[in-house]
Amino acid sequence: MKQKLLSFASAAALVSTCAAPVAFAATAPLADGTYTITVSKFNSNGTLSTVSSNSAVATGEKLDFTLSSMPTKSDANFLLFELKAANGTVVRQGFAPAPPVSATNKLGINEMSDKQAKVVKEAAALAGSDDPILMSYLLVILRSPGITDADIPVIAQMGKAGILGSGGFEGFLTSPSGGNITTNQLKSLKDCLIYNSDGTQKTLRSFTEGYYDAVNMMTAEEQKEMQKAGGLMGEIFIDAATCAGIKPDLVLAAHNAAGVAVDDDGSMDTLWAQNPNFASAMDSAMTTFHLRISASNLADEYSKALTALGASGSQVTDFLDAGRSLMTSFENLEAQYAGFYTDPEGYAASKGTTVDVIQGELQDAYQAAFTTFQGSIASKPTDINTMKTSVLTILPHGAMLPDDFGTYTMFTAQDQPTCEAAGGTWGMTGCVANWPIPQTVMVTWLAGILGNGGDFAYTRDTTPLPSFAEGFWGGECTMAADQATCNMSGGMWTQSNSCVVMMQKGMCVGIGGEWNARHTFSSGNAAFNGFQGIQEDIAILEMKRQADRETMPAAGESEQLYEMRAKKNFVDGLATLAGKITGRINAATPISTELKQAIITLMRQPNM
Repeated sequence: MKQKLLSFASAAALVSTCAAPVAFAATAPLADGTYTITVSKFNSNGTLSTVSSNSAVATGEKLDFTLSSMPTKSDANFLLFELKAANGTVVRQGFAPAPPVSATNKLGINEMSDKQAKVVKEAAALAGSDDPILMSYLLVILRSPGITDADIPVIAQMGKAGILGSGGFEGFLTSPSGGNITTNQLKSLKDCLIYNSDGTQKTLRSFTEGYYDAVNMMTAEEQKEMQKAGGLMGEIFIDAATCAGIKPDLVLAAHNAAGVAVDDDGSMDTLWAQNPNFASAMDSAMTTFHLRISASNLADEYSKALTALGASGSQVTDFLDAGRSLMTSFENLEAQYAGFYTDPEGYAASKGTTVDVIQGELQDAYQAAFTTFQGSIASKPTDINTMKTSVLTILPHGAMLPDDFGTYTMFTAQDQPTCEAAGGTWGMTGCVANWPIPQTVMVTWLAGILGNGGDFAYTRDTTPLPSFAEGFWGGECTMAADQATCNMSGGMWTQSNSCVVMMQKGMCVGIGGEWNARHTFSSGNAAFNGFQGIQEDIAILEMKRQADRETMPAAGESEQLYEMRAKKNFVDGLATLAGKITGRINAATPISTELKQAIITLMRQPNM
């Protein structure tokens, strides 16, 4: 217990008026006078122990101070701060992660942090735990101060059910049929939410620092800065998962598991009944959280895999620039819609519309930001041409690449203007764009190892193509025909004296053919055939994920359940594909497990 927790130059801005746009209620100012600042630590069983009590004077509706002796993260996970008036009444409170030794944490206390602290105290006592995942989850859903005292135990129960309840977040991650992570990995995830030795990664310290900056402003921008801080929770969970050695995709699925557990618990129904405006705010916060965490995860996974496969300097720069722009776009949206997160009904009324309309606009805005990101990471034509040249050097003389080699369908661009704005080309099959930088890097890497004496092989997957895709998927149709007729039909005459034509299943069956969703690639190079096989198998897994998501829930089942299953099945499917890769990067060195995973990651299309 020896480090400063809070600092700003020589003092910390702890409390201020919560300034807000005119359309929304402002927080009652903090009266000038002397206050007592009581600091308590959360014990592992969820109880509190007081560690210090100091006095400070508020002037100009703001109270600045520095505390010179505080517990560190080895003493406790979290600290609670209470500002008490002369009569002992608590007028403001907030909580923060305990700082590491030889470091400081910043904290701003205002109306929002006051409500968060009340819920956190209730949840810790209810759960009998100071679990960092529980605390973090509550910060995800608590982005509006519009809760009543009656709501606090309900929200605390939601947190307990979602994180610690049967089949919830932690139950999913540790279940053999779920994430199947170890108890040590789960503990590391909790530790990494509080502190990460990699200073570039975001933690709960980043969240509380955002509130500190917001409170210190003492302007109408405070609300925007608070919502920016709230929006960081997606990146905080992704960074913690990486720190703990857990696949971030599993953490995404675990959040859906938390949603399923909350639905089963019934506490969300209770909240909708007693405070529909706040329940709507929570629903909006969770919706955008899932969009943001999915996009952040994909960008992060791509970035790590690029490094593993030796992307060029310009490719890495272009990708990282696109990733930073995506995060900036998300932050701007958090600020732009700050009033909506705080008070959905009031915000919608001020715009002359409804909550549902604003929520739709917000989701569309997030999707538009991600579509722009997809366009920004498209490979340059020069890189595509370089890749094609490299591939042709490993193929037999005279071999030709498929016409669509180096392009993919951008599913998120559903119309021509959106497609063209993202750098794609609109056509009969939708929006076609150049491969993203990661995929181009992977194929160029493959050509490089083959030229260096290495080899590459892949055993095809057997996951069936979902029925909804059979209407547009061009599979192989083996049909009865002589060689001349086959050639005239644009088919390929095989060594087994059969004719194979590319067409949709319905057309194939209609002419009496035998249809197969998977192609038999015959480029003349086994390694390149393997690459094309991976590409097609991943595309089928993405189709299956879409089908899993769109399955109509049975009576009493939650949409979150199907989203969780879709994510889990997709993660498992990708892991299976990685295990089907064999080969060497040169004459002697096998392709490592890390490289196999990077190959699969870079072969994924940038679709959430």
